Amino acid sequence: MGWAANLALVDDAVRATLGPVDVTYTPNGGSATAVEGMFDANHVLVLDGIESTGPVLFLDPENVTLTGVSVLNDAPAIVIDSNNYTVRERQTDGQGGVRLLLKRVVT
Repeated sequence: MGWAANLALVDDAVRATLGPVDVTYTPNGGSATAVEGMFDANHVLVLDGIESTGPVLFLDPENVTLTGVSVLNDAPAIVIDSNNYTVRERQTDGQGGVRLLLKRVVT
């Protein structure tokens, strides 16, 4: 089995574990749109030996239809399971996807 086939198997396993979840994505200055993504409320991120935990949403921009909006540089309002979030950082995965590190908005 080649690299691409193995990667597809791993991707399928991750999707089965983390998603898909229904997300309401409201682009900055736009209308709310229903999209699907993979969500981890307690994602562990390690950067330069420092560990932090927080909510992360993974989106595949090719599967997110937002007319005139780029997931890579938008400042959206996001709702997942009735919880409101803003994007505090975005990271591309090198495969066309984007990981949005979120901040929960408490009202």
